[in-house]
Amino acid sequence: MRVRETVPDSILDRADEIELVDLPPEALIQRLREGKVYVPAQAARAIERYFSPGNLTALRELALRRTPNESTRTCAGTCARTPSPACGR
Repeated sequence: MRVRETVPDSILDRADEIELVDLPPEALIQRLREGKVYVPAQAARAIERYFSPGNLTALRELALRRTPNESTRTCAGTCARTPSPACGR
């Protein structure tokens, strides 16, 4: 299945802030079934074709790995500009 709803890494790299909203795969599938993410027909297709628990777990792991990298980069930039006890200086 071809995925059309993607965000290039370069966009994430340029973002000033990234907010991760973390849900277990089962909770996201439930939200899809309830029509809270896509309209019902589109949600059913998405669950059937792409949003399996395995795919959602893999996507969640990627997001959780990416987020600390962004946090570390942001904190390092802040500490370089403004020394503070929180930065070890």
